[in-house]
Amino acid sequence: MQSYSHSYFTYYFDLPFFFGTGIITKYEVFLRGPMESKNVSAFNSERRVFSSSGWLDPSVFPEGSPTKRSTLSPPESSTIIEGLQAFSAYQLRVVSINSAGNVTSEWTTAYTLEGVPEFVAPPVVSALSPTSLNVTWNSTEGHGIISRGQVTEYRVNLLTEQTTNPYAPPVVSQVLHRMGASSLPVHRVEGLKPYHVYNFTVTLCTKMGCITSLPSTGRTLPA
Repeated sequence: MQSYSHSYFTYYFDLPFFFGTGIITKYEVFLRGPMESKNVSAFNSERRVFSSSGWLDPSVFPEGSPTKRSTLSPPESSTIIEGLQAFSAYQLRVVSINSAGNVTSEWTTAYTLEGVPEFVAPPVVSALSPTSLNVTWNSTEGHGIISRGQVTEYRVNLLTEQTTNPYAPPVVSQVLHRMGASSLPVHRVEGLKPYHVYNFTVTLCTKMGCITSLPSTGRTLPA
């Protein structure tokens, strides 16, 4: 059984799976992943993330009479695996070891929960006319964005300098357009001044938060 969080698992071993294997003296947990873009080849490498030694006799029940062997602590049967990527797939398996050898469970697939988005690339701004610019961006996961969750919204923002209010930021960001994740990553900005420089950013939002790109500059055509 697994419980999930943004960047770690709490992993519990299914102890009845190992009954009948003799005195269990050690558990080891192996992890592989994350699986990027549902590419199973990403699961080829694995690493040991947990090891615990002890003495566990599955044939001795807690209400039974204690023996010298059963007075020793059994190996731990749960562990927290940290340092994982949010909104990613991993596989885990546990190895049970006794004096005669070992037995390995099947791989179990688990997923971390959504996290705060990490990256969105700056947009590309190109001139269409003396009064309009085209703002496009790359919405491909792992290339133009690292969302760590389901994208809920994109925003196209216009950056303008202001000098009238000394208490306001020197650069003001104005949201020009909002669109859903399934929309084409492009927005035409109209009603601009001829041969004028404008700065734009793109904001990516998930249920966990938002992140804004670095600005990009574009100039409208001469009139």
